[in-house]
Amino acid sequence: MKTITFIIAILLPSLAFSQFDWRSNGNAANASSFIGTTNGFDFPIYTDGDEKMRVTTTGEVGIGVTNPDMRLHVDSGGVLVTNDIGSNPNLGAGYRLMYIPEDAAFRGGQALGSEWDGTDVGQFSFAYGRDVTASDLSTFAFGQELEVTASYSNCFGFNNNATNTHVTLFGQNNNGSGVFSFAAGKNLNMTGDFNTALGCDIEISSDNGMVFGSGLNGNPLTNAINNSLMVGFNSNLSGLELG
Repeated sequence: MKTITFIIAILLPSLAFSQFDWRSNGNAANASSFIGTTNGFDFPIYTDGDEKMRVTTTGEVGIGVTNPDMRLHVDSGGVLVTNDIGSNPNLGAGYRLMYIPEDAAFRGGQALGSEWDGTDVGQFSFAYGRDVTASDLSTFAFGQELEVTASYSNCFGFNNNATNTHVTLFGQNNNGSGVFSFAAGKNLNMTGDFNTALGCDIEISSDNGMVFGSGLNGNPLTNAINNSLMVGFNSNLSGLELG
């Protein structure tokens, strides 16, 4: 009897360990299995005798920090993403910050619809702000209500639209549908190619034009002459015109 009691005393801790504790060489888990704490204490993770990572009772994760201030807090290190494996989750409208590996594209801010989903995300593109689209190769959008739909084009500001290649727009309510166009200001509309507009209320329908100044009472300062320079202020007629 003493021998049997002795054997049971030896086997019981081993049986308890195999059924209820986590082993270092793997475990048969089920839907109720977990690693962590069941009381009001954080869950620290140690390697080589030092804490390297911590999950707090409120759900913050700290790497290299014992008191994380955000949902993920990394101290004394960086975040590295390699390779091109990882597709767009196509989440629709919402607030987010995300990097899409398969397109090498970055998005941050607020999407109002599907502008950050599927084919609306250009390869090597960057879009940050509210309701901003960068849907072609190497496009850049920073601000609010921006659309960059042609390769190598950029928009900064509010309500700007770049619909042809190599267009750069700064300011508000500007449109660039001609290739290699540059505009900085407000209410600038360039439909011709290789144009530059600086000011307010300007329209350029010609090619290779430059316009500096502003229109008058909603009437734009207009340049329809190819290979020309136009300067005018508070008028719909130029004060200086070279062509």
